[in-house]
Amino acid sequence: MSSIPPRDYQRLLVKVSGGYLATDQRTIDRARLDFVVEQLRPLHEEGLEISMVVGGGNVLRGAKEKSLGMNRSYLDSMGMLATVINGMALAEAFRGAGIASAPYSAIQMRHDNVRNWNLEEVRTFTAGGGIPIFVGGTGLPFFSTDTGGVVRALQMDADIMIKASRVDGVFNKDPELHADAELIPVLKYADALALNLQPLDQAAFALARENNLPIAVLNLGTPNVLERWYRGEDLGTLVCN
Repeated sequence: MSSIPPRDYQRLLVKVSGGYLATDQRTIDRARLDFVVEQLRPLHEEGLEISMVVGGGNVLRGAKEKSLGMNRSYLDSMGMLATVINGMALAEAFRGAGIASAPYSAIQMRHDNVRNWNLEEVRTFTAGGGIPIFVGGTGLPFFSTDTGGVVRALQMDADIMIKASRVDGVFNKDPELHADAELIPVLKYADALALNLQPLDQAAFALARENNLPIAVLNLGTPNVLERWYRGEDLGTLVCN
């Protein structure tokens, strides 16, 4: 274990894309669910208050499903429901590992396994050691789950939002296309705008910047990345004012 003091964060919001939960063979892969649980377990055992937002791209990509020929608002609503499916799967994986968890939906639902969003209830649940998984985005069309993540992070008074990515952070150019791409360890919001390197969509980025919410962009596929990052290793990119 690193001798570097842990980072001074007590409340975290972790945003996981729906695509991360899928493989070529399965829309939702149990091994991926369990891997997410094990990435978060050390921080949960540390006593940190953790909440999550999950996307729905593995089930349906909402507004990007233009081939369906449907209204954008309708497609976004379908995408919100896709996040509910993922949230239910993640919550059950956490519960199977002995960690209290429940999906909380921005869309009003009557379902035994999904709770409706209520800030006071969610804060009580988190303070008691539970991991709430926020689904349904913001509950409104035209907003991404990135924006939903920033909104929930602010509502939960999170010290930082972690964007769990499939790359090692923010680079000066796309690392999946350019072998010489360079990682940027610390990226100021103003510089991100100037360099057009926004790690979130524009609405989410603007909201995070305005409210001084730092964002850590980490590669969720790196073994023990969350624990190593929390223990002080220089991993990923920190986006801040």
